[in-house]
Amino acid sequence: METFNKKIKESGDLIEKYYKSIFWLIFIVALILNIYKLGKIPEGVNCDEAGMAIDANDIARYGTDRFLNHNPVYLINHGDGQSVLYAYLTVILIKIFGTYNLIIIRIPALILSMIEVVVCYLLVKEFKSKKMALLFMLMVTISPWHIMKSRWALDCNLFSPMQLISVYALIKDIKAEDKKH
Repeated sequence: METFNKKIKESGDLIEKYYKSIFWLIFIVALILNIYKLGKIPEGVNCDEAGMAIDANDIARYGTDRFLNHNPVYLINHGDGQSVLYAYLTVILIKIFGTYNLIIIRIPALILSMIEVVVCYLLVKEFKSKKMALLFMLMVTISPWHIMKSRWALDCNLFSPMQLISVYALIKDIKAEDKKH
């Protein structure tokens, strides 16, 4: 039993020693898992992706969506609606690259998912240990749900990263206010 406890302590010391390297290794694994075949998996285009992409392209080129609404605050898609944030993030990329394709319309989900991996780490580190934060970061990185949502240009897939960013900002603000008083 003493040998086992000694090995556990040594492994903890290794994590402390190579902490930054482990963080970046997990981040690079997350990046590779999310970028690999970004334009191919999932195959095809979801109807909401297509509608958003058309609207983003029209907004980038003409300032209106496909229904000629000037700078819309909500998009109309198949008689229903969808939020406009994803479209406006895509507009920026269309302006930068001058065109749009499946990879370009999926990049905002990829970027926000990578930010989400880091924010998950920061949130857990805020309340637990750095080791626990690394473990949680790894779990998010290899989660099939997280990988899949980073590959679909759907407005709803921005919810979790935006929520986590908001919660993290709120926690940091509350802690800063506590330090003032």
